Amino acid sequence: MKPKLILMILLLSNASANTRKESAAIIINANGYLCATVISIIPFGPNTKRVECIINTDRTGRASYKLNTNSGKVSIIINNEETSF
Repeated sequence: MKPKLILMILLLSNASANTRKESAAIIINANGYLCATVISIIPFGPNTKRVECIINTDRTGRASYKLNTNSGKVSIIINNEETSF
């Protein structure tokens, strides 16, 4: 199985909240974005989650990401609008 698929299964499974948050951070970081600590994961539409992160290990900076739980694709949300880089 591909690593992203394994992480997405964990994200959607009955895993603990901490495991789901760690999985989301790994997927976001693997897509080239920054996520040191996940603050929250909330439904954002069909097969998507909105993930709020602290982006630096010194606990500064925040970002919101849209995570597609089918594909593992991540995009950043700026001013409530999805943006891909």
